[in-house]
Amino acid sequence: MKTLKTFFALSLFALTLNSCDAIEDAAPDITVEDDFKTSIAIDTQGENSIDTNFNIDASGNADFQKYKSKIKSVDITGFTYEITAVTSGEGSVLNGALTSDGKTAAISNLTIAVGEGGTITQAQSDFFNALAQDLKADGKASVAVSGSLNNETGAKFTLLITPTVKFIFSVL
Repeated sequence: MKTLKTFFALSLFALTLNSCDAIEDAAPDITVEDDFKTSIAIDTQGENSIDTNFNIDASGNADFQKYKSKIKSVDITGFTYEITAVTSGEGSVLNGALTSDGKTAAISNLTIAVGEGGTITQAQSDFFNALAQDLKADGKASVAVSGSLNNETGAKFTLLITPTVKFIFSVL
């Protein structure tokens, strides 16, 4: 009889553990996907090199604040850059890179003119993964912009960076 009670007790315990896993698996995740835009004023007057940093900051997002301790995953689903203003150096060409945590994504043959831009693609997965890891830690990631212009006088322009970030949070 004692063996039978022990068997039922252990079975009930195992069933309870499996039920918790089932509830966790069935609970919906919360997904937040948003553009975290930032504008960078770049002024290389008198030089032809660029070396500056900017931050992607999702930490102010209300949903991020609410669920930040329950992040399951972070994905970069898009990343664009566009020149939105040019004061000088129009027509110059920029070749360079965006770097996060030692991983780079190339910017090639970007003509300095309003409306010119590009997209960082999933082929740059190392760069995306580095951004995602930084964002998962605290909702912030630092990115360096470096490169050179094809002229000696430099340029002054504004670069709009738009990463689209998807956070998946567990509600349990």
